Amino acid sequence: TGSIRAVDPEEGLPEPWTRRYIYNHSSCGRCGTRISTWDMGGRTCYACPTCQVLGKGSNLSADRKSKLRQAKPHQPFVSRCAPEAPA
Repeated sequence: TGSIRAVDPEEGLPEPWTRRYIYNHSSCGRCGTRISTWDMGGRTCYACPTCQVLGKGSNLSADRKSKLRQAKPHQPFVSRCAPEAPA
């Protein structure tokens, strides 16, 4: 089985951010900002509004802009696809 590993070990982040910066966390491992989530295409999107700012001139469709405006604070859940410890 695979696992989600998206963190650069050289950053030296403490637990629980040793595997993922934002997926299924309530706050960002880098800056501590509350994670925002929204649904798009049947999937949940996760973003840190501080570390993952859209660049100036980003050309988003009206639908995507609408989805971003609907973003809400993330509530962590028990993940079966990316557990914190090996099963």
